[in-house]
Amino acid sequence: MYKRQASDSVRADLILKREDLDLEYTVAGLSDVPGRAKALSSGASLEFGFKVHETPAMTVEPVGNLSHVPTRIGSFSVGPTAFDFGSGDTSRGAVGLNLRGTSMLAGTGFFPSATLKYWNVFKGGYTSAINTVAFNYDGTGSYVEASAMLEYIAPDTGWGGFVAGSGFFGGASSGVRAQVGLNLEW
Repeated sequence: MYKRQASDSVRADLILKREDLDLEYTVAGLSDVPGRAKALSSGASLEFGFKVHETPAMTVEPVGNLSHVPTRIGSFSVGPTAFDFGSGDTSRGAVGLNLRGTSMLAGTGFFPSATLKYWNVFKGGYTSAINTVAFNYDGTGSYVEASAMLEYIAPDTGWGGFVAGSGFFGGASSGVRAQVGLNLEW
């Protein structure tokens, strides 16, 4: 049977990520042959938290995050038009609060959680060009992210999984995301 211990604790999660992409661009009216470019995005994210209140049924955890992601996109042409996206770096930080519950039902552990974070992008711009005409994008600013998750673990069978949803809003953009996952331990 799954049993969770109650104690205050500090945690830190470091995520290193790299994405190598091969991009294909088609521009209506310029050419039927698409342009191709290589892109590389790599970065690091450090999330940390401190459980200030933990009981067998609930955990309250203030959280923080620091992330940095540089992105490089190669130049390409579509017909007579040259596109240069150049490079861009994004650095951001967040503070927030995570609430996590614990309950057992028929030998299965259920763990609902909700997180609210305030993000500040303190570096997030890039410059691109189309036929030497430059365009600047400034992605700095702040936004709020809200997420909810329901995890389950059936220790006797090895099965577990989660359903999650999140959304962000603020500045000039907003978005939503949903995820579902299934785990098997043997």
